[in-house]
Amino acid sequence: NYKILLLYYKCKKSNQIFNYKHIFVKKLKHF
Repeated sequence: NYKILLLYYKCKKSNQIFNYKHIFVKKLKHF
């Protein structure tokens, strides 16, 4: 149960980083 939670947290964290990069790229394209 703990391992699944840890895996979920890692996935969520990496997904957040991916989203931030995506937003950053979008902002760069606007300039």
